[in-house]
Amino acid sequence: MTEHDDTEYEERLRRVLREVPSPHADADAVLSRVETGARRRVRRRRIGGAVVGVAAVATTAFVVVPTFDQESNVADGPASVKSHHKQPLHSTELHKKGSAAIESPRRKGKATAERATLAAGSATKATDLAVSDIALSDQGDLSLIGQGSCSDGPCLVTGAPESAGNFRVAPTTERLLKPVTVRATASTATRPGIQVGDDESNSWTWTDAFYASHDAGETWQAVRLPGSMSVNDVQAAGGRVWAFGSRPDGRAVVASSEEHKDDWVTAAAPVRADETITTPMAVDDEVAFVATNGTDKSAFVRHDGSRWVRSPAPCARPVESSTADGTVWLGCRRANGLGTVSWSTDGGASWKSSRLEVSPQLTALGGIDSRTAIVSSGKMLYVFDTNGVTAEATVPFSGDKVWGDKVGYTSIRFDSDGTGYATTTGGALARSDDAGATWRVESLP
Repeated sequence: MTEHDDTEYEERLRRVLREVPSPHADADAVLSRVETGARRRVRRRRIGGAVVGVAAVATTAFVVVPTFDQESNVADGPASVKSHHKQPLHSTELHKKGSAAIESPRRKGKATAERATLAAGSATKATDLAVSDIALSDQGDLSLIGQGSCSDGPCLVTGAPESAGNFRVAPTTERLLKPVTVRATASTATRPGIQVGDDESNSWTWTDAFYASHDAGETWQAVRLPGSMSVNDVQAAGGRVWAFGSRPDGRAVVASSEEHKDDWVTAAAPVRADETITTPMAVDDEVAFVATNGTDKSAFVRHDGSRWVRSPAPCARPVESSTADGTVWLGCRRANGLGTVSWSTDGGASWKSSRLEVSPQLTALGGIDSRTAIVSSGKMLYVFDTNGVTAEATVPFSGDKVWGDKVGYTSIRFDSDGTGYATTTGGALARSDDAGATWRVESLP
């Protein structure tokens, strides 16, 4: 391109900028930079005695990508030298970023930009709701996290069916990245999870990152946990909240905080390097879990208020847990692949196990009281009694639509009054008001 052509191009650019000013920059400032660049190019051509290639001059369209700047000291350089760069953050390194940190990761067009207008905690009407996880407060109030359709497109929301569809946008980028697949699994890491505290104003969600709310879900904050920790499950008990997960190298880790604060510290739980944490549960005012390495032995680890107590677990492969009236319930998978039920009334010091064996599709278990629990077997629900009596419950679902991958139920929870809820692999919700004997479909928006 000749010098004459370049000047002609820059004059056209000036006219365009004056006629259609950029919403992101001052047009005069852009023109000033263009003119300065033009003079520099002319000087370089004159000094070099040759015509050089001209790079792209300016842009008037912007793509906003909310990455976060990180400063790090260069390890092998002078201590005063810092490297300023941008890189993706580990899911739990988000800290005090507010809604900006949990909106859509990029805005490419009008439709996607409109989706990002619904910030975390915003009230929204959700339809076609599929439940991913549920939590029951001490008062028996149900909270859920689920995938639905909002006014701006696919979304994850938190709320309760009793609120007549008045849900709040869940604090996760997953709602704009991909649909949620609900699977029956012993770990909640593959699906969004929710937990509420003793005080219902405190709650936590996790999927792509870990978030806390201390105002009943109106606002959410991305929480930094000690070290690089991904969260698999959360339990609240006795005014504290406990997060269970793993380090990037796969080692299991536990952290805790006061419910109404975010003062997270690592808990010195006795978990070996080759063990993983499964089936965390609240036991009275404390917490417990099973540590297993996939062999024939596993350990039941309980915090008794001042220290951790490690004792043998009743089975090597627990798939679900629950507590009620001081009784710990475990759904176990035996070496032959069939499932059974074990329970303890002394905090895991001793166990009893049922002779009953159910299909390998034992995926959910909910304790009702110290003697009774509900256990799933595929699409069926059974009332289990420690005296050895097992009765088939009246199941609420018959069609295949609510089963997703057709495995069965994902969770069963009861409050102290015997009101229970059960979710399916397809995101449906059922309710029982008679300690699990009969169930009805809970209407979702």
